[in-house]
Amino acid sequence: MSAQQKTKAYVPELRLGSRVRVLRGIGASSILTATVIRALPNPSQRGENQWYDVKFDEGKLGRFNTCFLKPMES
Repeated sequence: MSAQQKTKAYVPELRLGSRVRVLRGIGASSILTATVIRALPNPSQRGENQWYDVKFDEGKLGRFNTCFLKPMES
């Protein structure tokens, strides 16, 4: 078995449909809520390099790095 076959498949931390807070600056007025609609390909397989497409509650779309997304507790 090669080393490549032994490696676990990379899985993004946030799942499709996850509710998140999008942090855009300092202060509560800059925090928006959204739903993850897509995890973009991540060739590096490093969590800090993961990007997601999200849909805000008012219907607009956005693309953010994982450092700007905080999962909401259900």
